[in-house]
Amino acid sequence: MSLVCELPNFTHPLTPIGDSFKARHIYIHGSKREERWKLLDVINITSGTHQPVINHHNINSSITINPEDHLRVKDTTIGAGHKTYYFTGPLAQLESALVAYTVDRLKATGFEFVSVPDILPEPVIRACGFQTQGIRSQVKQFLHYFLVFCCYKYVLKCLLVLLTSLKLK
Repeated sequence: MSLVCELPNFTHPLTPIGDSFKARHIYIHGSKREERWKLLDVINITSGTHQPVINHHNINSSITINPEDHLRVKDTTIGAGHKTYYFTGPLAQLESALVAYTVDRLKATGFEFVSVPDILPEPVIRACGFQTQGIRSQVKQFLHYFLVFCCYKYVLKCLLVLLTSLKLK
């Protein structure tokens, strides 16, 4: 029970506490869209035929979407998960162009972009409600010795939401 009490709870004061029968709809925006298609994975979406094409050079190497190997989804690297994929050639150029176009459009409408460092001081992580101490911590810790006299504790960030939530607080 003590671990439950450590969870941050910054909910709105009108949020009902208890069973779901106390919940009520205040506003519903629009209507739920009905989807009439089956969800597909990255292999089937990009193949066109909805059947993955095997690399013609080596039948046991990797599943690719086309013989030019512009989308690789298997055996991408040691340590990568089963959902890892990457683009090469024209698909990589198209992705880069789409990202640049989207960023330009967002900047034109007034969006502010935030760059988040990979390493944050421990107080920043704790201010966002993450526990940094204990056996089952949510973040990776390491010590950084500065001029041998001072010792600062830093943690690797897990999510962009950490710094964003601190900025909005």
